[in-house]
Amino acid sequence: PGGESGFTVRLRQSAVTSLSINLNDGSATEGAGLEDPTIAFVNSALRISNGANAPLAIGTQIAGKPSDTGFGAQSLFLQAIRTDTSTGACVSLFPSGTDVSIEVAAQCNNPATCAQNVSVTSSSPSGNIRTFVPGSGFGSMNFRFTTGNGEAPFALNYLDAGQLTLEFRAALPSPPANQFVQGSSNAFVVRPFGLRITGADSASALLTSGTPLPTDPVLAVAGASFNATVTAVRWKATDDANADGVPDSEAQIASNAATPNRCIMKYGGSSARSP
Repeated sequence: PGGESGFTVRLRQSAVTSLSINLNDGSATEGAGLEDPTIAFVNSALRISNGANAPLAIGTQIAGKPSDTGFGAQSLFLQAIRTDTSTGACVSLFPSGTDVSIEVAAQCNNPATCAQNVSVTSSSPSGNIRTFVPGSGFGSMNFRFTTGNGEAPFALNYLDAGQLTLEFRAALPSPPANQFVQGSSNAFVVRPFGLRITGADSASALLTSGTPLPTDPVLAVAGASFNATVTAVRWKATDDANADGVPDSEAQIASNAATPNRCIMKYGGSSARSP
């Protein structure tokens, strides 16, 4: 009726192919390919689901925290679906209760390279975990598809901060060789758990007791500059007893490992002036 900034359509394609849909909005970027990504239609696919036969986006994660634990916990499933040749509906690719070898990988979106491990853990009784650096290629692990909708529960844990995409593929029987059913997650963000502040001239700022006293060393005179370092760190369960995703009041995060991708900020400031 007018006034909207967007609209939603549903597409159905009867053949396995790629489709490019062109939209002409009259903008300066029209024709630059910025708004018209290619859509792929396949007979079978792997996707992230919610355990009830519906697709699910992986939400924001916390560095060092399993995805099924604490604040923002999600029940993630890998779902294998295929097109029913009679009805055209999406049905399960693997029977319920079967263990299937799936190749797992991850891509670093932002930053473009990673140095810390991500772990993917499934409910399979054996071979159920893969720990690797994103961007290092595919590796196999087992998934147990436990629901009638072809879904296998799993959890992930990334030890750094940044934006990732998980990728999955399963080899189809030969011949032909090197044919896969595959799929990927949405691009999701993993954030640091908290910020640790250190180095504020700590040698002179140590207190002689737990309570500040007039005889304690002075950090800096009013108006003088001092330096501090802020370090982004990983999650620990003991520092998040109330499961709100941030360090508890007076939590001791001095020993928490750093997240190198979003690690250190130098701060040079002035001490406050007294009234």
